[in-house]
Amino acid sequence: MAVRRLLSLAALLVVSGALIYGLNTRLQGVPPVSVLLDPADGLYRTARQARPPADSTELRLSGLDAPVTVVRDQRHVPHIFAESDRDAVIALGYVAAQDRLFQLDFLPRVASGRLSEAFGPSSLEADQFLRQTGMEWGAQRNLGRIREEKDIEWKAMTWYGQGVNAYLDRIGPADLPLEFRLLGYEPDRFSPIQGLRLLQYMNYDLTYGTDDPSYSALRQKLGRDSYERLYPTHPSGLFEPIVPPGEQLASRREMNESPPAEASAAAVEARREGIQALERVLGGRAD
Repeated sequence: MAVRRLLSLAALLVVSGALIYGLNTRLQGVPPVSVLLDPADGLYRTARQARPPADSTELRLSGLDAPVTVVRDQRHVPHIFAESDRDAVIALGYVAAQDRLFQLDFLPRVASGRLSEAFGPSSLEADQFLRQTGMEWGAQRNLGRIREEKDIEWKAMTWYGQGVNAYLDRIGPADLPLEFRLLGYEPDRFSPIQGLRLLQYMNYDLTYGTDDPSYSALRQKLGRDSYERLYPTHPSGLFEPIVPPGEQLASRREMNESPPAEASAAAVEARREGIQALERVLGGRAD
């Protein structure tokens, strides 16, 4: 009987140890499950605190020359009212961090080939490929040019980063989006190079492709006519143009002619209705 109890206790300890290890160990870049199940800092806490920002907020940040008002419409899209371009861009960085902090940090990491810092050694091969694309090289070259010119681009990038960092200064580690807690790292301070890396990533995401050699081989194998039937450049019905097929744009002369009176009246009425709709969204008078 004593031996059976000892064996049962040993089995229970082994199973418990295996569960504790499995729930708290990162496997092949997958975050530990315990992070999700933690009642104090897991999914439950995130869901409990998940709420949209206030409909109207007056930002008073240390870097602003004057308070900035941020009004969110029914879709929670922010509308920024500021006394200067500088204050508006700072506020833009602040609300972007408020809504998309993980994207602002993660996508520049992709462009610079630094995924391994978040996912571990399993991402080394991806980092090597991403660095070979030249995104980081391009971002650094653009940074040098923009910083040397000291034009409005440099100022806007600096102001934007100032707003992002102002948001980071207002929150603590427990208030970071769930993705940071899952991956076990904290976001970097935002600087102009981060913004340029983000732009490089968007260029890559929207234009980069690796299918050209395969399609070239298919074209040679199938012949031009068969290839174009199987892989049309613009398949019928896939793209709907703004101007429907069969209709023509107005000529430059027609566009410069004065519109008829009824068209002018309709335009005035449409503008009036638009102003009234904006007033309803903002809850006040729209000038």
